[in-house]
Amino acid sequence: MILGKLRSVVLAVLLAGLFLSLPFAVFGNNGGNNSNETGSENESESEGQTENIPLEMHLSRPMRFPKITINEASKDGSVCVANDGKNPQDSLCANAKGNSAKLTIRGNASAQVFVQSEWQDAPQQGFAFRSAVSPQHLTLDKNGKADAYVQGHLTLVDKHAVRDGSLPFTYTLLLSYQ
Repeated sequence: MILGKLRSVVLAVLLAGLFLSLPFAVFGNNGGNNSNETGSENESESEGQTENIPLEMHLSRPMRFPKITINEASKDGSVCVANDGKNPQDSLCANAKGNSAKLTIRGNASAQVFVQSEWQDAPQQGFAFRSAVSPQHLTLDKNGKADAYVQGHLTLVDKHAVRDGSLPFTYTLLLSYQ
């Protein structure tokens, strides 16, 4: 990527079964100025330039973990994932399917977008959370749109600290684009 044209933005997102609406916008490639040097809002296609569209990201589907069961046989280090696939028999959510979050990113057609996920390290009520984005490198289509997925991974770190209920975990998304 060309460093002079990169822009970055950070989002905080709540997950683990909580409803979330993520309206989000960032000014495009010219550093937040939505007009060209002549002051018009749209740059001329005939001059080889395109309209500068703000980068937007919307949560199309929230992340959902399946029901997790902790019992005497549960071992610290056991996991449950929300990745659109079935969890293995020996997981905390045996044979159940969790859903990754689906994010729709919009902006200038053919823009290159890099999506990175970070998460809090502190365990909550006996669980540690981490997240991953797939794909990390996106090219927006001719309509200026692409989808990315955020997968979640819960690890049991202290089964004696687990309480009934639901837990919110937070992850941050960093978007870099040109």
